Amino acid sequence: MMTTATTKIDIQQIRQDKTTLFDALSKAGAKFNGSNVVCPFHADKSPSGQIYSDSDGVWRYKCHAASCGFCGDVFDVQAKVENRPLEDVLRDASGNQPEPPEGVNFFETVEAACESIHWGKIESVFKYSNPVDGKIELAAIRIRRPDNSKTFMQVSHSRWGFAFKAPEKPWPLYNRTRLANAEIVVVVEGEKCVHALHGIGMVATTSPCGAGKAAYADWSPLAGKTVYLWPDNDEGGIKHMEEVAGLLKQLRPAPLVYIIDPAKVMIPVSDKPLEAKGDVADFIEEIPVDGSDKQVIAFDWIAKCIFPAATSLGASCEVSKLIEDTISGKRKAIDWPWPCLSHLSKALLPGTVTVLCGDPSAAKSFMLLQAMSYWHDEGIKAAIYELENDTTYHLYRALVQRAGYSPSFDDEWMRENSEELRAMFKEHQGFLDTFGKCVWAMPKGKDVSLGDLAKWVKERADEGCRIIAIDPVTAAASGDKPWLEDRRFLKYCEGVCNDTGASLVLATHPKAGKNRVQGLDGLAGGAAYQRFSHTVIWVEVHKKKEKFLKTQMGTMGYTVNRTLHLYKTRNGSGHGAALGYLFNGGTLRFEELGLVVTDN
Repeated sequence: MMTTATTKIDIQQIRQDKTTLFDALSKAGAKFNGSNVVCPFHADKSPSGQIYSDSDGVWRYKCHAASCGFCGDVFDVQAKVENRPLEDVLRDASGNQPEPPEGVNFFETVEAACESIHWGKIESVFKYSNPVDGKIELAAIRIRRPDNSKTFMQVSHSRWGFAFKAPEKPWPLYNRTRLANAEIVVVVEGEKCVHALHGIGMVATTSPCGAGKAAYADWSPLAGKTVYLWPDNDEGGIKHMEEVAGLLKQLRPAPLVYIIDPAKVMIPVSDKPLEAKGDVADFIEEIPVDGSDKQVIAFDWIAKCIFPAATSLGASCEVSKLIEDTISGKRKAIDWPWPCLSHLSKALLPGTVTVLCGDPSAAKSFMLLQAMSYWHDEGIKAAIYELENDTTYHLYRALVQRAGYSPSFDDEWMRENSEELRAMFKEHQGFLDTFGKCVWAMPKGKDVSLGDLAKWVKERADEGCRIIAIDPVTAAASGDKPWLEDRRFLKYCEGVCNDTGASLVLATHPKAGKNRVQGLDGLAGGAAYQRFSHTVIWVEVHKKKEKFLKTQMGTMGYTVNRTLHLYKTRNGSGHGAALGYLFNGGTLRFEELGLVVTDN
């Protein structure tokens, strides 16, 4: 038996042998021009790789192409070619072979494994071979049971032979030899469909084990290609291909991806739709002609009718979706209770974040509560997390806004006007019951972190809330690096809003201190609030003053005690505009008066 020291020396000697590295790359399909190499691991037309010796005398290969970037010694090359873990390759080279696992039967060939199946009839054997050395890595066996139902079994290769188990992840794609030189590839579900397309002259592939297992496969052979996804004509097939599309987007260079709608596929000649659960093999089989004519018709129909009708999943797809969603009204800004603010800010488009800032005396919480009540009445699903005071406190405020006049919060006044107060409550009790389901409050005696709020935002968005508000976000507990927490919170919430189409409204405060400024630089918290928000609205409180306002009736003077400054309107035309409001202390409501032209 070799000693550990001897094993290390032997492996090191192999690494320092230039010839072994050349041999390994040659077997992988590399072409050489001196020390320059046409890389075998991607579609390389001119030498992008190089062989060199490092400071330890180890010969290494490095590909300089951004789409590849492979770097390693002879054992790394071997592991890449054989799609095996490096530790297994090193163990083989050292001569230290592990014992086979107990309880597993191994066979010398796939055929020998198939001969061991006696409980059903084998209908097909699909072999997944390595395109470099031709060795079989996996076989999918289609079996017909005695009750006429079908099933599949996988046979994978290991150092001890073939066994009935799935291979190590990531799993290989089917038909990789043809994929290597193909510019256009059709991804289907199942090896039978791959062969059906091959029969008419098209290159196709599939991942092992069918729908739901796409993430286990290695999709890198499709990088940079034009790929058409052809789902089976059922919900499971479409969901599977949507998962594949997401995986293909991560490849570099990214492939051009199109998806075929199987419900719109028509059978040529017969002009019939593809049946439910039908696949591409069924499509070709149902063409009502025989022989070579069927192959020609199928190829032409797919190339000229089905491919052009496929939906692009590239960058243009997102732009097309935005356009169509806007035209259809699916992408539409939710209105505030105030028309000018709605028109100029377009703050509440799907996927947006709005910051509402103001001094504690600016009554921005009343403004947000008024907006929440309005959205509730309009049937827009909304939720607000109140971080100051409990739910009852805020519902009483909502009751006052609803009634349109302001009874005192003083307990003596409430006792002296008990009948009036009870009547007001009874009139609006139904509203409070339903509106109360939209209001959350911070648990008594507990702090709420930005992480907690992020989780709450995600939960509300997943429930279908179109508007999600937090008042004030600055009341959340923070750690020793609040600027990093702010950034993580904003980026996470921005992602949630993008994914779900929700809009997030965050009430906040100005920075503390005598030298604070009014504007984007004056927001409390980290720079993330001005950087990652789409709209920033600042509520300025001041004594009653007369301002000239532009309204539908023309420009005239109005008395206002609040001015809303639009310091950021990424989706609207109102950047830099100011709006005049009157906050009524009796009703606790904001009245929009018009666009500020100038102070009088």
